[in-house]
Amino acid sequence: MQELENFFRKNLQNLSEKPSPDSWADLAAQQRRRNRRLKVRKYALYMTPAAAVLVILLVWQWGRIHRRPSAVETPMAAETRTVQPESPAPVKIHFAPAANAAPEQLSASKALFASSHWKDYRHWPEWRRCNTVQPELIKFRAEAGLDYQNPVSGNRVRIPADALVHADGRPVRGEVEMLFCEYRNLGEVLAGGMPMHYADDRGEFHFNTAGMFEVRVAQRGEALQMAPGANYEVDFRPSADLSETGLYYLDDATGAWACTSPTAFGAAAERGNLPPAVTEEAVRRENARNERYDGKCLPTGFQYPSTGSDPVNTMQRAVQTGYDLAFGKKEMPAWFRKNPDRRLDVYLTGLERSTVRLRRYRDRNEAFFPEDVQHTFTELAAFKDCYFVSAEDSLPKDKIERSAFWENIVVYQTGGVNVHITLYDSLGMIEFNAKLASSAEHAAEKGFDPSKIMGEYGRLRNKRQQELAEKVTALQDFIQMAPIFQKEAEWCMDNTAWIGWFYQNLPAMRARYDALVRAGIPEDEGVARRTYVQWLEKLTELQKFRTSWARDKAAKTSNFASTLSLTGFGMYNCDQIFRLSRRLEYVQAIFRDESGNLIKPGAVSVVERLSRMVFSHSIQDKLYKLPGQLMDVVLYADNRTYYIPAKDYAGINFDQTDASGRVVFTAQDVTERVQQPGAWMQLLEL
Repeated sequence: MQELENFFRKNLQNLSEKPSPDSWADLAAQQRRRNRRLKVRKYALYMTPAAAVLVILLVWQWGRIHRRPSAVETPMAAETRTVQPESPAPVKIHFAPAANAAPEQLSASKALFASSHWKDYRHWPEWRRCNTVQPELIKFRAEAGLDYQNPVSGNRVRIPADALVHADGRPVRGEVEMLFCEYRNLGEVLAGGMPMHYADDRGEFHFNTAGMFEVRVAQRGEALQMAPGANYEVDFRPSADLSETGLYYLDDATGAWACTSPTAFGAAAERGNLPPAVTEEAVRRENARNERYDGKCLPTGFQYPSTGSDPVNTMQRAVQTGYDLAFGKKEMPAWFRKNPDRRLDVYLTGLERSTVRLRRYRDRNEAFFPEDVQHTFTELAAFKDCYFVSAEDSLPKDKIERSAFWENIVVYQTGGVNVHITLYDSLGMIEFNAKLASSAEHAAEKGFDPSKIMGEYGRLRNKRQQELAEKVTALQDFIQMAPIFQKEAEWCMDNTAWIGWFYQNLPAMRARYDALVRAGIPEDEGVARRTYVQWLEKLTELQKFRTSWARDKAAKTSNFASTLSLTGFGMYNCDQIFRLSRRLEYVQAIFRDESGNLIKPGAVSVVERLSRMVFSHSIQDKLYKLPGQLMDVVLYADNRTYYIPAKDYAGINFDQTDASGRVVFTAQDVTERVQQPGAWMQLLEL
């Protein structure tokens, strides 16, 4: 206790009555630290919500830039399924069939030029510049990859994420666009314009395609590549069931095809790992098998004979006509062979044409008689002992002498010796009145009866026209009924082509129609009726089988696919290669359009419609020499497309040349007519 008192006393003695000069500074220093803590507590109440909002904005902005796209833009009006951002898989797009497709689509070139990724593209090969096949253009991000399936063909393309690089090897980032184009029929092959021939150490071959596809990826005009060691995959479904097919790649720089895998579709490679080659006969057989029950190759029109009579009787007459044509007892006129599908009235009107001139009678200007140089108008024989005297003011001399020859003449009796004459030529017609007179040497010997003469004229005219109508009708009935006795491969020909084939194979045609005549079809109506009924039953079964076959083929095609692992972008081809059993010869050729302008083709394709075979070459001044054969010729020159119809090619005289020794071919400019592959099918009547 004493110690505590001493402690307080000592401290009290040390206290000064005056304050220390540092007391307020010490107090201020101590309070300053407490004030800072109080300020932080005060302003934190306001700053914390603002900071939270700022953090949220920064996180949202970062996610918008770096997240994966939730959907892929497509050029098709179709439903798109989105991919969740957290999904590790590539972007997938699945199409549902479009309920209402657009009535028109951009042409292939316009669609490409409208895209920001392709409009400045400078890597097109020459054949691609005039290509009119509509491509699919699919946008995606290189970081995400792509898994795309064509809703029509079922073919599929898978590009891995982060697998694309620039030409200098830098990884690609951001939006890119894939071009995917398929060529699955002859029309699309011709619209594509790509070469259809192949060569290796064994020599040259032609292609017979089971489908082609093209894959390219670009970013703002630059062609992109797969990274070293990276592959993309294509699930490819062939468009035709062909044997011994290999996979080929078209080099854009050289325009030459190379076989990348002879065994990609199950074929066995030949020695040296070369692709297997098939024969021309195998190509024809397999193409016919693939097209056999196509609706375009079913016979039509035979049950509607042009005469409107009983089809059985029409068939009987048609068999007899076929027999007579095959054995040379009747002749098919050239005008019918060229145009066998015209209506009867068109033929009758067009054939009322000859070469008629007016001959002066005894040098009298007003007296004349008509002379038919080609002896077409047999009715003029009724005037053999007569002449005409034109009325004085009826026909001015300059009119009747404007043409040395007229195409037609018609005479009508207006009463007694008075007649009305009409002359026709390419400029139109003229009409005038005249009087019918008898020749002087016969007038005194015989009674002159104008009505009897005009009656004979009318009878001969009606007889001529009736015989012509019967001749045309017989030929039309022959063509319409011919499918009943044709082989199935012949059904794929149009009538013009089949007539040419008929005359090229006369021994077979004689055997066919001789057998029909021996069976009694032209004479025995009972036999003919049973034959016709059996044909109708066969046709019904063919139609049912075609429907079933088409359904099965579609299912088979959709289920059969080969997965191809590829490294390069460009054009690929699933094809047979073959050589013709006969050696193709060339002729030196010069091509001109219908205005006479010179055509210098960069590529030439020759098409045989029936077999669906295409032969192509890139020699500007040569063409395959196949005299008398129906071959359609397509020329590609300076972004224009030209066409020589099969009829014109078959009619070329290869022995007739110009002064330079070249055969001149005239081609139609069809660039505007074939802006879509379907237009080629219509042009070729496929």
